[in-house]
Amino acid sequence: MIKTLKRFKGLLALALCSVAALAQAAPGHYVVVRVDAQGRLTPVHLRAVELDAAHAHSLRPADAVRKRAAADASQLLATGAGWTQVVLSPERIRGEFAANGHAGRIQAVAVRPQYRSFVLRVPASAGNRITVDHQGRRSVIDLRQLAAQPALSAAPQARVLKSAGGPSDNRLDVVVVGEGYTASEQARFLADVAAFKATMFSTTPYKQYASFVNVVPLFVASSQSGADHPPYQAGCTTTSCCAETAAQTDPRAGTFVNTALDGRFCTAQIHRLVTVNDSKAYAAANVYPNWDALMVIVNDPVYGGSGGSLSTFSTHTSAGLIAVHEFGHSFTRLADEYESPYPGFPPCSDSTGPACERNVTNQVLATQVKWRHWFTPGNPIPTPPGTPGIGLFPGARYQSTGMYRPAHTCAMRELGVPFCAVCAEGYVAQLYSAWIGANSMPINLIEPGSEVPAASGPVYVVAGSRVTFTASILRPSPDTVRLQWVRQGVPIFGATGGSYTYVVPATGLARDSIRLSAHDESPLLSNMDAARSNRSREWDLHIRPNARGDFNGDSRSDIFWRNAGTGGNDMWRSASSALRQPTATVANLQWQVVGLGDFNGDGRDDVLWRNASTGANDIWLSGVATTRRPIAAETSVAWKVAGVGDFDADGYADIFWRNAGTGANGIWPAGDRTRSRAATGLPDLNWRVAGVGDFDADGMDDVLWRNAATGKHEVWPSGNAAQRQPLTGEMSSAWVVAGVGHFDEDHRSDILWRNTVTGANVIWGAGDVWNQRLLTSVADPNWKVAMVGDFDGDGIADIFWRHAVTGSNEMWRSGLSSQRSVLAKVSDTRWAVTP
Repeated sequence: MIKTLKRFKGLLALALCSVAALAQAAPGHYVVVRVDAQGRLTPVHLRAVELDAAHAHSLRPADAVRKRAAADASQLLATGAGWTQVVLSPERIRGEFAANGHAGRIQAVAVRPQYRSFVLRVPASAGNRITVDHQGRRSVIDLRQLAAQPALSAAPQARVLKSAGGPSDNRLDVVVVGEGYTASEQARFLADVAAFKATMFSTTPYKQYASFVNVVPLFVASSQSGADHPPYQAGCTTTSCCAETAAQTDPRAGTFVNTALDGRFCTAQIHRLVTVNDSKAYAAANVYPNWDALMVIVNDPVYGGSGGSLSTFSTHTSAGLIAVHEFGHSFTRLADEYESPYPGFPPCSDSTGPACERNVTNQVLATQVKWRHWFTPGNPIPTPPGTPGIGLFPGARYQSTGMYRPAHTCAMRELGVPFCAVCAEGYVAQLYSAWIGANSMPINLIEPGSEVPAASGPVYVVAGSRVTFTASILRPSPDTVRLQWVRQGVPIFGATGGSYTYVVPATGLARDSIRLSAHDESPLLSNMDAARSNRSREWDLHIRPNARGDFNGDSRSDIFWRNAGTGGNDMWRSASSALRQPTATVANLQWQVVGLGDFNGDGRDDVLWRNASTGANDIWLSGVATTRRPIAAETSVAWKVAGVGDFDADGYADIFWRNAGTGANGIWPAGDRTRSRAATGLPDLNWRVAGVGDFDADGMDDVLWRNAATGKHEVWPSGNAAQRQPLTGEMSSAWVVAGVGHFDEDHRSDILWRNTVTGANVIWGAGDVWNQRLLTSVADPNWKVAMVGDFDGDGIADIFWRHAVTGSNEMWRSGLSSQRSVLAKVSDTRWAVTP
């Protein structure tokens, strides 16, 4: 939530505050405090509430800001344990009306009320002793003592009639309190709020950024309708009558009603100056404690309103324009641009300080004017009255000379006209800025907490998988938000949509980063202020190895067992019988497991089945039968699945087919026959696919071939025969390729050989005979390599051995017999590790 009301330099860094700061609400206290004319503070209401993260957040302002807050009559500095809040409480109530009661040049008055109020929203973590510095006076508020006074819990009964449109943590929450509505007039109140919204959001820049604002109707039932209308009486000095002659034409003169917030006309003997008891209004708003701006709409058709810490306006058709103007003060912190004197108003200077508001200046040199980037080309500086466009027009901030404004007309000078470009920019810039006044967080174009996957901590992904990143974007209308996805600090060409699917590199990386950047290119913003809108969200990727047969995405290989007699199927997570997970039986033994691979890009391997009789094919996603997904049949049983791998690095496993009769070869990308492509044929049927792996570490799997007659070998990079690479070294038929896996950390697949006669075992690093490593021999030929996989998740392949006679099972971690471990025995040798 944007906690208003006043900006100060040096806080822009908060615009990039941690998303984690917006994560949780916190218990706290909602305290209404009244200030008398002498600056004495009196707490008048206390309630325990839940504060959003923006209110619980402490700004810790710089010393200069603290001193100014302590000395400025319109600011107060509240401090608790590890918490500070700067509060705005204007000394005067403003009355700014159109002379004709509709629109046009503003007639202004300013009065000092006998009492004014403000709200402290104190997180419980700040403790019970709160100090408030104001005009050189330090007061102490003891929350524990206040809690012991039951009378302070009293407040007008209020109900929120409609839920907020967007998440409160990331919206400007404008609460509109109803005054002078009876219990039966709830529908009228909602209609009046709707009419106000229509007025407000038909005005630039409010209309473009309506989605950034929650307008929250807060209904307070009164005993009677309307507001007090004291009758005219010349020279009147009490609240029972009105001395201003305008009261003579008031159609409701002499009406006094019993209402919840004591709404009345003729405050300080100014007929159109409509006010309420601000202490009661603030107390009523405790049911929506995280409001940003509070407005009161008075159920009375006579023209009137006021501004200050509260904006108050009647239901007169033109009174909403008063609220539009007052919001320019209370939220955007704009100055009035008319010349009507305002005795005692604090001076400003953009040359000597304190600095003037955004839309006024005493500078006369064009190069020194803060809105010079908006100057209309050709306009003289200073600019003669009546000149169209933006320039430097004399007369502003209650002075006819010595102070300048950006345009001839503007909503800060006249009611019912548009805001000038400088004031419009000010509103949008404020939405994106860090504020003091109520412990603010700026609006974030990337909705906090909407990121998928969550960006609050490390994101663990599997090498070779596909991960889609997305977040909800808060967009103005028309949509001027521009997005850019970035990897490792480099913009990704063409990645400018609301989501981005990233194919995690199959090899070579342990960490990576993806960032979404958002920027508002609204024509209402200059380049300088547009930078305030910059927001980003970054995902810290921790890449886990893509372990063959990893069915649950934990980067550990799992074992899929099939019983050749019963058709039973079983799964051992991480090769552990203790993590056994039975799965569905497939009694038809024509169904055979022919491959493992991630066919849907979710970072989990799937089981590829083929019916040896009918040619039907199925995929069990994550190895689970209930996720069975049939794929196209290949009815010619001469076509065999020779291997499964990701040959194009798109994050999806592909099927490499070989025809056992003709030697033809083909690839089904992602298991999709409709996208199939032919691979170069090998009519010599002695050439057989011996394995699939990434032998060149390019992130794409390659096909390892072996000629059963000659003992020759070659690799087809990415399954492409045109790039075939013969391997040095011919092996006798006694040597068989027992498996392919990463037995070291070079991210290149290695070949595990086993001699079926002597029991010798050897690894060719990256398929290179000159980079071979001898392993311990296993003379008993009944010990078979059942699977090569990373069963312990360390990124190094392990060997799963199974004895074909006894059913004993062993694991060699990292391919080392010295790290041998005995696993649970499966005596029924019909059980086999597949494929």
